[in-house]
Amino acid sequence: NTNSANIYMIPWPTGDTATIAFQTSGTVAASGIAVFAMHGNISQSAAFSVATSKVTAAATATFPVPSGAAVLGYSFTLGSAGARTNTWSGLTEVLDQTIAGSNQHSAAVSEFPTGSASLTVTDTPANTLSNMAALFAVFR
Repeated sequence: NTNSANIYMIPWPTGDTATIAFQTSGTVAASGIAVFAMHGNISQSAAFSVATSKVTAAATATFPVPSGAAVLGYSFTLGSAGARTNTWSGLTEVLDQTIAGSNQHSAAVSEFPTGSASLTVTDTPANTLSNMAALFAVFR
């Protein structure tokens, strides 16, 4: 099974609505889209990102976070039948949703006004999984 998690960013200078179109070039069994807004003086690219793919347990990363940054974590999990949940540490969980019966996407975010020299973020699924792709990105 192929599994991926991605972050896309677009500057949106005015307004508060948008149309999101999703298109694939092949057959897709399940997809999840999560949309977040960042306000303020945010750069148009991630200052740091770490991607983990095809893990069968918790996805974790440790990285520095500059003062005034926001951190986003996102994962997409292929798994066995039934609903699942994820538990995040290091960030505040904001999304935990089952897609197409047995797949899961989850997200967590936090702001760091004073930064962190070494932030550890962990995304732990509650059930046995066959394949999880996760990523963590720092925006400032």
